[in-house]
Amino acid sequence: PGTVDSDYRGEVGVILVNLGTKAFEIARGERIAQLVVARVEQARIVAVTSGKLTPTARGAGGFGSTGVGGVGATGKRAASLKRAPGRKRM
Repeated sequence: PGTVDSDYRGEVGVILVNLGTKAFEIARGERIAQLVVARVEQARIVAVTSGKLTPTARGAGGFGSTGVGGVGATGKRAASLKRAPGRKRM
């Protein structure tokens, strides 16, 4: 996968490699690649001091500390989490 920036104005190409033992011919017009157009969000990061942050339910726990499905890093069982309406389990 690759990303083409919004201000890029050049040609977009496809690199192909034949890892087989037989020659493989590609004719003009054959479909050999896919393009997915997707929005890319750019976040604005604002530095703050820890004294200006309000407390949260997670507290000081880091990655995995919510303990989904069991006991988290804090050693406490996490509260039950509900999926948003219409969302299915992956």
